[in-house]
Amino acid sequence: MFLKFWKKDTIFKIFSTIEKLPRGKKVFIKIDKDNNFFENIWWGKQLLNTLKEKNIDFVFICSDYKTKRFFQQLGIECVAKENILVKFFKKIKKFLVANFIYHQYLFNRRWFSYIIFVMEIVLVGYIFYFFYQMISHHAKIFIKPSYSVESIVYNFVVYTWNYKTNKISAVLHKSRINTMLSLTFNITNLKYLTKPSQWQVKIYNYTDKDISFKWWTKFVTEDGLLFRSKYWFRLPPAKDWKPGIAYTTLVALPRDVNWVIIWKRWNIISGTKLYILKYPPSYHLHKIYAVAITDFQWWETIWKGEVTHKDIERFKEQLKEAFKKSVIDYILKDLWNNKNKILLSFSDFIDYRIDNISFDAKPGDIRAVVNWTLKGHIDYYWISRQDVKKWFEKYLEKRSLKLMKLKEVLRDTLQILDRYKITNNVWLIPIKVDVIKEYNFDVDKNWIIDKIKAEVVGKSIDEAKKVILSYPQIDAVDVKVYPIWYNVLPKIKSSIDIVIKNNF
Repeated sequence: MFLKFWKKDTIFKIFSTIEKLPRGKKVFIKIDKDNNFFENIWWGKQLLNTLKEKNIDFVFICSDYKTKRFFQQLGIECVAKENILVKFFKKIKKFLVANFIYHQYLFNRRWFSYIIFVMEIVLVGYIFYFFYQMISHHAKIFIKPSYSVESIVYNFVVYTWNYKTNKISAVLHKSRINTMLSLTFNITNLKYLTKPSQWQVKIYNYTDKDISFKWWTKFVTEDGLLFRSKYWFRLPPAKDWKPGIAYTTLVALPRDVNWVIIWKRWNIISGTKLYILKYPPSYHLHKIYAVAITDFQWWETIWKGEVTHKDIERFKEQLKEAFKKSVIDYILKDLWNNKNKILLSFSDFIDYRIDNISFDAKPGDIRAVVNWTLKGHIDYYWISRQDVKKWFEKYLEKRSLKLMKLKEVLRDTLQILDRYKITNNVWLIPIKVDVIKEYNFDVDKNWIIDKIKAEVVGKSIDEAKKVILSYPQIDAVDVKVYPIWYNVLPKIKSSIDIVIKNNF
């Protein structure tokens, strides 16, 4: 008995035909090389199991390398049959050589003369194909798979050396950042004599209150420089939408609001605004403020200080503390430059060391400030985002039996929940992430593509779209029917191609 299945025959038809065969029957089976049967080795295994269960003596006939290779993967040999195209080519060649002197001349020349002959065959074939497309009934269906978002938690194994386990695992990567931190410190016993800058300011009062202020009232600039009034002053209230105006002289203080020596910053320029410190209508609401009439000048400081052992020890501790606080900043900057890294933000996976501390002064030096430089390095462990994606692909493949395919791991949702130490170099890390997954049409274990092909035959384009969109695994569909003047899928000799596209 000989069974032949064409390109248009569905997987359902192949299996149902085999199921109807009587037990112990001997049969020759030929499946068209363009049939969807050869797209998935799983269907071949299922067909073999069905044939063996019915005790059928079978022989597969193959006509090309693709089908032959497919059956070899299943562990069976097939009987080769000469390709119809080869036979056609031989007949054409024989006909041309026998009837046309020009081609007899070509075939008696060098081998490259055959190129002209091949080009002729291709041109004729293209013309036939073009006219066939114009008159043949066929349809192409474009399908966009629907997706769903799911939160997944899985315990992954990470290690820093070779480790074998049945769980999904990967290497833990290590990165090193070389750092250099420079700071300047004021010495403890710094003594200085100053001739502070002072000048006159114009004060504006936009409130309806008549206010008097004592001498030595504090004023502050927007960048934190402190000044005091040299005299008492009175602010008249605002009238008729015009502010009350007064004048006074301000004297610069030696340190700003952060207790840092002001030095030459005393010499503010004209137009600089100052506010009365700790007086809400001025400091917070800015309804009272002073403006420097001219540049503040005459700043002068005479300083004298001596570096002590206590200063050096204090500076070292401050420098170490500053380095410790900046560790995470260095790591985050490095991660920003490489978005593929995921930091394991546990103390087990972050280490930092100070390699060298140097400074430009020694005990007994007479100076006001000391410059310090710290050189160190930071080691931290990380895992790759690409590895995480592959881990979850393997996990979904095991859990869903290949029904679903991982489309994307939502990177912003990834959370490393904890870590559990197995050995000195192996950890168990639970990771939670939201993933986008879609139905795996490459495997199609629910036979959706074959069902669609069977259901849309004979329907109009709109009817076909409704049928296809009734499947929850499909989000959008587009149907193209050829020739373009037909709007109904053909009932007889239908040719339907289904293309999976993520974007239309």
